[in-house]
Amino acid sequence: MNRRSVRERHAFLLTALAPLPPQILGSIFNLWYNMVVIDPLLRAGGLRDRFVNTVAVWSLFVYPASVVIWVVWLLQLRAPFRLL
Repeated sequence: MNRRSVRERHAFLLTALAPLPPQILGSIFNLWYNMVVIDPLLRAGGLRDRFVNTVAVWSLFVYPASVVIWVVWLLQLRAPFRLL
């Protein structure tokens, strides 16, 4: 019976999920930074609206596009992972 380690059996899944912890930590830091450092600087007219619009566009377009690129890249790696 071939007994592979959990890491070997789930290597593809581990690779796919590897970016999640740093992304989550980065998002937490980003939220904190925006509230503590950036928000007090946005007191001038129109800056807060522009900042909120920029964050909304980024969240609606850039994050999903990045996820699509990551998934497409991962799907291309399935065959090499199976060969390993």
